[in-house]
Amino acid sequence: MNTQRISPGQVAALLIVMRLVPVTIQFPVVTATPDPAHAWQSALIGTLAAIPAVYLVFRLGSKYPEKTLVEIAEDVLGRLPGKIVSLVLVWYWLHVALNTARALGEAYTAAIMPETPMLVFLLTTVALAANAARCGLEVFARMAEIIVVIVVVGLCLIILLPYDVMRVDNLRPLLPDNIGPVIETSSLILAFFAEFCVLGMLMPYVKGQSRIWKSVLFSVLLTGAITAALTASVSLVFGATSTSLALPTFSLARMISIAGFVERLEAIAMVAWTLGAAAKIALLLWAVSLGTAKVCGLRLMRHLVYAFGALVVALGVCLYQSSVEFELFFEAKHWGVYSNAIGVGIIALLLIVSWIREV
Repeated sequence: MNTQRISPGQVAALLIVMRLVPVTIQFPVVTATPDPAHAWQSALIGTLAAIPAVYLVFRLGSKYPEKTLVEIAEDVLGRLPGKIVSLVLVWYWLHVALNTARALGEAYTAAIMPETPMLVFLLTTVALAANAARCGLEVFARMAEIIVVIVVVGLCLIILLPYDVMRVDNLRPLLPDNIGPVIETSSLILAFFAEFCVLGMLMPYVKGQSRIWKSVLFSVLLTGAITAALTASVSLVFGATSTSLALPTFSLARMISIAGFVERLEAIAMVAWTLGAAAKIALLLWAVSLGTAKVCGLRLMRHLVYAFGALVVALGVCLYQSSVEFELFFEAKHWGVYSNAIGVGIIALLLIVSWIREV
């Protein structure tokens, strides 16, 4: 299964879907910002900051084109420190996977089927994702090529169609009085781009590695533009009340009404978050299983996928005591610091140490 190869375009599809999942579900850049009128500016600043951060992952992978990120960590830092760092990365990917599963469960129980236990949604989605991950990288990469079209087109429709209820005054003043909150929220945007460190696990299995950076840069710019546009659209429609929305994208889709005939298009958001979450969890389960196999010296990784899938479901239900605690975790002072420290900090550390050892 580890000899399978994917194209740079499939890498872009995986990264785009991975980044847009939080936008379709909890959308912290809206709900966690103190000023929704300027959240779109935070999205743009965070995207620009993400370009050099993601380039660090690509640069590190390019120095060791035949090795995964966990193997690079052992080569650069030594056997024991490298294994410790690798296990931190494995935990990080597992944590992102369980957060994605929990967010999906929260969305369904809050907006669609409140009487159904959240565990049902977690079990169903994670089981499908684990099965795709166990089938191999090529399988869920091809799946992502289809899903990315549905997610991107669906979000573009949600951004544009509520035009009749948008109010330009909701984005005024154009420039904030205090740039501090904008910068703080942009660190939250960067924290979600930090998840792209999983690229370090994908690069050895990509055909035509010379074209990877163009695909990665395209995925960063596209998802950043969609995030900024969707943030602006939510603010234009809901104004100062945007921060009180439980599911901003879903709420925005419910505002669509074309000639009083075409309505109830929130199904677009449902399809986007369900398919996107399944593809993202599949990628992360694959990375967790492969990373664990490399760290432990196991020859096969496919037997680990279902076990980690079960762990994602269990932790997704038990790690957070309530939906409020889960939402508070995605503030800049929590998720922003945690994700950037691992997804950006560790990559920068490995790259700096590798340069020092070459001198």
